[in-house]
Amino acid sequence: MKENYLAVALTKRDVGEADRLYTFYTKEEGMLFVGAKGVRKMGAKLAAHTEDYMLTRIVIAKNFGPGTLAGAYSEKSSIQIRGDYDALCTLERIRGIFIRLMRSQQQDKYVFDLLVDLIDAIEQSVKQTSSKTKDLSEESYRPQEYLGSAFLLKLYESMGYRFPLDECAVCEKSLEPEKNFFSAYDGGVLCSGCARNMPHSLPLDVDTLKAMRLINTHDFSQAQKVIITKRIASQLQLITDHIATWVLR
Repeated sequence: MKENYLAVALTKRDVGEADRLYTFYTKEEGMLFVGAKGVRKMGAKLAAHTEDYMLTRIVIAKNFGPGTLAGAYSEKSSIQIRGDYDALCTLERIRGIFIRLMRSQQQDKYVFDLLVDLIDAIEQSVKQTSSKTKDLSEESYRPQEYLGSAFLLKLYESMGYRFPLDECAVCEKSLEPEKNFFSAYDGGVLCSGCARNMPHSLPLDVDTLKAMRLINTHDFSQAQKVIITKRIASQLQLITDHIATWVLR
């Protein structure tokens, strides 16, 4: 029996002389781990359609076990990403978190579409930044890591991990427009007073908090249009990695 899937190729690992093991996130069944026989042989065509981060239509022969990759045809190849170091580093970071979070989850069309949107957004960002590099300052740009962090916040939200951003998670007082802190272990954003005794808290600038609020209240397509500073992108990366550590603890 053969099954057809629309999938994002996430990882591949060489096995034996010519075989591979692939990790796909599919629209129809979520995460799939599939073997492919002879895919590394000279003249084999499947490999060209199953590179990392490609959106591809795959055919899996399910005679026993997880099945074997029997066919593939790429719909989006994300060519720009493959030549951009920053984009690949961002996707490597997101991929590691995503696979661990979604390994045991069921099929989720929203998450699949979100993943496709992230890869498309990074592809477009690479095109834009490559044509505007001379006009972008060190402190004002739209980096790849911001897109990755916005994706993770939307992913956490879809899994039920949404943190209140208008009041302190401990004392429940409204947050002042000043430097606050964030700790997933303690419920979210903390005021400076409450954060003193929280060992896991991370600094959270006013502008970073505004960015988090925007991401929470808009869909990913709108959130990705924000132009931010390097400091905001760095803080968001630390915070989203921190949340992943908390969720996976």
